[in-house]
Amino acid sequence: MKLRLIIPVTVLFFTSCAMSNRIREIHDPYKGINGLRLYQTPKAFSSEKIATVYGRAVLYPLSTTYLYEEAGKNRPTVSADFQMRVPVGSDDLDSVLFFNLDGEKIRISVDRLKKNRFHENSSTSTTVIPVPALKGDKAADKTNTLLTTTTESYQLMALKFAVPENLWASVAGSKEIQFRFYLGKEGIDVKLNLNETTKLREFFSQAGVRCNTLFPAIPEGKKKW
Repeated sequence: MKLRLIIPVTVLFFTSCAMSNRIREIHDPYKGINGLRLYQTPKAFSSEKIATVYGRAVLYPLSTTYLYEEAGKNRPTVSADFQMRVPVGSDDLDSVLFFNLDGEKIRISVDRLKKNRFHENSSTSTTVIPVPALKGDKAADKTNTLLTTTTESYQLMALKFAVPENLWASVAGSKEIQFRFYLGKEGIDVKLNLNETTKLREFFSQAGVRCNTLFPAIPEGKKKW
């Protein structure tokens, strides 16, 4: 019985991971937009260590969306949207983000910040407490049911920025890709695993190829940031 339960859960887990790391085609005739979208959920962790024994860092739930858009006669654009869940009362996100491509740190100023969208999660647990039977009480199996409700509050913060076109080829050609942004003065590092790195490289490679079919390619000497 346990094996039957484990197999569907395992399949669902890997299916969810695959769905969140897939490049999707976009075609919207109403808005006149064509393009590509890549959604990922990489690991984000604080640069500040906690716990005196193991020195672990705080992990933050993070989702990222990369969007390549072709619209009309304008040059295509690529935007990146980082959304992170943080405890209520955390400092605001800083407007500076760093790309780390094979050890080369590239600074980008972010001009669109979204923050302070509050959410609450409520969970209710049930505890069954046996009640000892009193003398002469025939109902020896009485129980009391205790309901406990826990409410967890958090906020979503986001960075949304345009990735410069002269950086696309650099990302597509990098073997190791990392990001760092700041929650107040706290650095948040984002490291992509091999599968995520491969997909992101493929995304920017496809973006460059599609752009070059519409407009002249950027000269080789200007592709590197």
